[in-house]
Amino acid sequence: MPTVRIVLTCCALLIVALAHAAETRSARLIWSGTDLFLQAKATNALASEPRGTSKIKDQAMPAIFLHPQNAQRTVLTYPPLAVPAARGTRAFLLSFVGISEGFDWQDQAHQPDGVRFYLQYAGQDLTGTYLQESKWAPLAAALGPEGAALADAISLATDAGPKVIRATTGRSSASRWPSASPRRRWPRTRPSPAARACS
Repeated sequence: MPTVRIVLTCCALLIVALAHAAETRSARLIWSGTDLFLQAKATNALASEPRGTSKIKDQAMPAIFLHPQNAQRTVLTYPPLAVPAARGTRAFLLSFVGISEGFDWQDQAHQPDGVRFYLQYAGQDLTGTYLQESKWAPLAAALGPEGAALADAISLATDAGPKVIRATTGRSSASRWPSASPRRRWPRTRPSPAARACS
């Protein structure tokens, strides 16, 4: 498998105060994945480390580096949250993901086809995206309904593009994404409504 430098940036959990009519909305940062990296546990990682600031196409951000050990998912899981229920608020997980510059996209021996990224809560995928170039891409998802308490773990995950997955699992459909739901198909990118608002 070719070396792909994968970075996930300043994943943040925001509590947003919902507003009605003329009221003012507000947001409060309550969790930072880069700041809490040392509390997280990586599985199936060849490498995982905080990167300080990573720069892709002249945009620099605090980042976490993850590199899969093989064709399976690499998952970085944080300790469970302890956020009490609060009426009139909603929690959103916001992040940027990217592939570092310097990767050889023209490598004929390995023919790279990109990297997939996922934001997870309570072991379930909330949203994901598929990148086929060195760039930052926003990811965002709501962690539950209005006023919900948060007591489960946030995870950041990545895996190799579909060519590597097909080669190791025998799957032949280029549009098939391996997941717990074998019938689920994702398009090239699947931003949530919150992610579209970030871009």
